[in-house]
Amino acid sequence: MTDLLQHAFAQHQQGHLADAERAYRGVLAETPDHFEALHYLGVLRLQAGDANDAHGLLTRAAGLRPGDVDLLGNLAAVKLDLGRNEESLAISERILAGRPGDAQAQFNRASALASLGRGQAALQGFNSVLAKDPDNARALYARGTILAAHNYFNEALADYDRILARLPQHVETLINRGNVLIKLERRVEALAMYERVLAMQPDNILCLGNSGILLKGFLRFDESLACFDRVLALAPANTDALYNRAKTLSRIGRYRESIADFEAVIARDPNHAQALNALAIDSLAVCDWARAAALKPRLSEQVAVGRRVDPFTFVVYGATPEEQLACARNFARLELAKTRPLWSGQVWRRDKIRVAYLSSDFRVHPIAMLLAPLIERHDRARFEIIGVSYGADDGSPLRARMEKAFDSFHDVRGKSDGEVAQLLRSLEVEIAVDLNNYSDNSRPGILAHRPAPIQASYLGYPSTMGVNFIDYVIADAIVLPAAEARFYTEHVVTLPPSFMVAENGAVDLPATPTREACGLPADGFVFCCFNDNYKIRADVFGIWMGLLKACDGSVLWLLHSNDMARDALRREAEAHGVAPQRLVFAPRQERAAHLARMARADLFLDTWPVNAGVTAVDALSVGLPVLTWPAETYVGRVCASLLTALGTPDLIAATPQAYAEMAQKLATDPAFLSSVRDSVAAHARGGALFDVDGFARRLESAFTTMVDRWQQGLPAQAFAVGGPGDG
Repeated sequence: MTDLLQHAFAQHQQGHLADAERAYRGVLAETPDHFEALHYLGVLRLQAGDANDAHGLLTRAAGLRPGDVDLLGNLAAVKLDLGRNEESLAISERILAGRPGDAQAQFNRASALASLGRGQAALQGFNSVLAKDPDNARALYARGTILAAHNYFNEALADYDRILARLPQHVETLINRGNVLIKLERRVEALAMYERVLAMQPDNILCLGNSGILLKGFLRFDESLACFDRVLALAPANTDALYNRAKTLSRIGRYRESIADFEAVIARDPNHAQALNALAIDSLAVCDWARAAALKPRLSEQVAVGRRVDPFTFVVYGATPEEQLACARNFARLELAKTRPLWSGQVWRRDKIRVAYLSSDFRVHPIAMLLAPLIERHDRARFEIIGVSYGADDGSPLRARMEKAFDSFHDVRGKSDGEVAQLLRSLEVEIAVDLNNYSDNSRPGILAHRPAPIQASYLGYPSTMGVNFIDYVIADAIVLPAAEARFYTEHVVTLPPSFMVAENGAVDLPATPTREACGLPADGFVFCCFNDNYKIRADVFGIWMGLLKACDGSVLWLLHSNDMARDALRREAEAHGVAPQRLVFAPRQERAAHLARMARADLFLDTWPVNAGVTAVDALSVGLPVLTWPAETYVGRVCASLLTALGTPDLIAATPQAYAEMAQKLATDPAFLSSVRDSVAAHARGGALFDVDGFARRLESAFTTMVDRWQQGLPAQAFAVGGPGDG
């Protein structure tokens, strides 16, 4: 018997687990209550991955020697594997009561505490283990995981790096390090971690999926799709991979495939909020109005029961202000972590007010086109203007202009939300202005840390954020009338006459192309709408088709967003009795060329419930009249705000019927059209819409009022700024 047990020990120590198990079981066949055989066979079964068998064997051994400390330590470890954390904790504390320095018991106790959600106590336990054994990889890994879960990302990286210095191919550590790097916005390094794992384990589903997401963000779409396709080949039921493949397909305009994938995700998981959001947006993008109409009540239902719906998606679907507020609050509750405020009531004074503008869009983007001249014209005697960019550097002249316009410019793409917030706090910024809010590539988590005493929302998102850390929203009386302020968690700052301003005449235009070069007929009235196709809805399109039928020889000139939308709109035209060839689709062009070709249009027809924004500004800047009808929410009243600022309110129709009648009159009365065009052109040279200096002074007046209230110890409060020419 002794010889057989010694043989079992020897085989076990050499890693010959099958031979060792046979020998242990041989001992137990003759002596069923043999303590050592039960104990070490239990350890072996744990090593083999059978925690249930191990638990039974070790429990039998514990019945023979209840006080054996080594046995109890192994039993505690098995109970951890089985999720019996309270029992494991009790055993470990029993051991430590008699042997306070027992390293295995300290580790097991800390692990049990971590599994029970008692993170701080677990952290102290792992610290104790590492104080005696600084290179204990299991303790480093466990501590790093806890630190990462509590947002101590740099400290977690330090633990993972210590492990990888000794065990460079430790897969779990490489994966966790990659995950932490993503939290720190160090995405290139994160991808490198996953690639190291995939070099060893090419079919690691987690790393393939994470790599696909990162590659999509790097605009490496083919590689991204290859990752998701590989995951789905290995695990066809992987819903995350299917969803992320759909997002990538959507990003590159392969809508037919993306819609099919999103529908497949929803079929598997009807409450998959992100897939529902994405399907809703893609449906609008391809002008599939029947699908969009079916999805709208589903979005409303999700909001009503407190689920996550993307706020921007909900806004463009025409949700009411009350619904938009509920949606924003849901989103903030589910997506934004609660953080300790970095600014805690301090007040300071300096000669200049320090304002930081935060955006992902300091590049060729409508936000930068609007903002660049404003930043350049801020009064540097009274203000210091800081740019904080967390978006891509496209290397464009507009990006270079933006960087030069700010007094200081911080590219923070590689920093976490907390680190960016710490930067703003260290700069003692008085006012932080978020230009993204809940739009694409937004990072509301930065201002969630409350780094500045005054935080404002402006320009990028036409609704409330539903949070308590944004004090003000900068708007005007048209897009955000006083009656709707109750649906905003922010205090409304009302600028006159519009919240928007633009620069006119800064772009050198090429020669106007011929109508033939634009694909237009030589004669006939040209209605146009260069809004993205997702803004076109069935009721608006019906009015347009009525205009084409009423105006012989007229055409409708639209932006070509994607082939599916083009084909859908042509089918809709035919269903309205209009020849599809009367819809002319313009390819996307560089901005100067696009502005030049606008001269070949006669009238710009706006859309609702989502209006033109910068697209309308561009049309007005070249003297092209824009006709609008103000809808029921902020996003549907933008164009009315612009036309008011321009000084041409007659182009704001009172009803959809008046919109149609005005458009037909302009198309059939050349003298009337000429007078309207002359008015637009004249106001484009002298109206408030293009008075950047005047707008800058009004916005600065708003900033000064905000700072005065803060310095006097007064809370944020809604207020209006005086209009142009007010003393």
